[in-house]
Amino acid sequence: MKFAIILALALAGSGASAASITVFTEDPGKYGGTRMDLSGFDLCSNNSAQLRTNVGEFHANGQNGGGRSVCGSNSAVQVQNHTTPAFDYGRSSSVPRGRWIDSNDVASVHFDVAKGLREVWVRLSDINDRPTPLGFATAILGSVESRGFEVQEDGAVFWVRYRFDTDNGNQIVFSNLGNDEGRYDGFGISSVRGFESNTPDPDAAPIASAAPAPVPLPGGIWLIATGALALFGIRRRS
Repeated sequence: MKFAIILALALAGSGASAASITVFTEDPGKYGGTRMDLSGFDLCSNNSAQLRTNVGEFHANGQNGGGRSVCGSNSAVQVQNHTTPAFDYGRSSSVPRGRWIDSNDVASVHFDVAKGLREVWVRLSDINDRPTPLGFATAILGSVESRGFEVQEDGAVFWVRYRFDTDNGNQIVFSNLGNDEGRYDGFGISSVRGFESNTPDPDAAPIASAAPAPVPLPGGIWLIATGALALFGIRRRS
């Protein structure tokens, strides 16, 4: 019954949509936009359910963090940099000695995109570098758009472009789809840039699959996983 509900969520809203997710391995640069500003935050000091920035709010969701990269409250995402624990575990900023939002090893992170933005670029670092049953995925809630990432090298970096149908109420979820020894693998979110309209395609070609050595999975696995991400989103909203 539970899998039937998840599958139904995965199939819901499968009509035509302008929403899309595209993955790149190079910084698209040159477009400007509204850049996420983390300069006003103290490191490892967030005790709130959300972290509010100029490009939107980030929420920790699901199981609390429990790894050695965790700092501050393990039930919240945290701002970290080169002096904090996650730096030693592959997390990074796009600039030397810069900051990023760290997942703090929680199960998933939700990003409520600021009103007025129809496109965002997100730099993800150190995703799924420890083998897990299903890997890591990101999705636009309310659509069927999702991308999966299987096992990566330590500190691997990807740029992900999200385009939306509207400029209000958009949500992105980043989720570990399987745990590692009872804990979830951490990752960093940095250099978010938001745009009021769609940007041109960058010179760098997108990659079809973010997996250097793909592991064959049953055909419906990522579809079911997408439904699970949608279910997480519904739980957080309720």
